[in-house]
Amino acid sequence: MQLSVTSLACAVRQMAGPSSIHSLPTEQYNQDVVSLGMHAGVTAMDALECLRNETAMVLLAAAQAVDLRGGPARLGSGSRRVHAAVRQLARFQDRDRSMEHEVAAVSVKIAAGEVLTGALPTAAGGVSLPESQPGQTRAQQGQRAQAPG
Repeated sequence: MQLSVTSLACAVRQMAGPSSIHSLPTEQYNQDVVSLGMHAGVTAMDALECLRNETAMVLLAAAQAVDLRGGPARLGSGSRRVHAAVRQLARFQDRDRSMEHEVAAVSVKIAAGEVLTGALPTAAGGVSLPESQPGQTRAQQGQRAQAPG
């Protein structure tokens, strides 16, 4: 998995370049500034998929490390919940085997926001992430979080 994580990190770095460097003149040089919004959006979605898969691999490796070093009893409560979420999808690796299905399953749970569910404290003084709605900007999410009521 280490090689895959490194490869995905490299791909994300490559995709992080600005789309504006790919602009080409169109309409016989009449329009030399072309909107690359669609290109930037598709590239961002591809980068997020790579990052989710990379994160899934790191979480699988971390769960394996935890199990090899004494188990989840030595973890804090949030880390223990993340470990449990990963272990619901992937068993302890006691032999060399393909893990593509486990990586995909953890990646899906990350995309759904289910891996960190309950891992972050939300009591007084704790950290809470605002719920996002499809199509909302961060500013809109912040306004909703600050709205009275």
